[in-house]
Amino acid sequence: MFLGNYKNADEWQASQRWEKLESEVKAAMPVQKEFFIGIDLGKSQDATAIVLLEKEKTKDGEIIFVSDISRFEQGTDFVLQAELIERYLSYKPFGFWPTQTIIDASGLGVPVCDVLQSKGVKFRRAVIVAGDS
Repeated sequence: MFLGNYKNADEWQASQRWEKLESEVKAAMPVQKEFFIGIDLGKSQDATAIVLLEKEKTKDGEIIFVSDISRFEQGTDFVLQAELIERYLSYKPFGFWPTQTIIDASGLGVPVCDVLQSKGVKFRRAVIVAGDS
């Protein structure tokens, strides 16, 4: 029997069991993951809210769940909000997996979006309006 780099047959069998277990774990893990981040900016009337959704594609289908909800203290100034948002979006998994970020660019959100855009942060602007229907 050819053992390659293994000292004996027991070591070779143990490695085979590990490789099988590893492949089973990988097969059960998400094949693909995506993040969706929505940011609704506020200052004096409302606090800024950040919602993080994760979508995982597994062999059994898709799962979408809320992974995080964060708020800034009401009254947080726009420069600090832009800095905190930039820091939040620089979280490493967001760079590895596809991430879509949408930021409220209506009214009070305009200056924060402008600051983030000038810093090269990737996001989409959305104008959120109130309505009767």
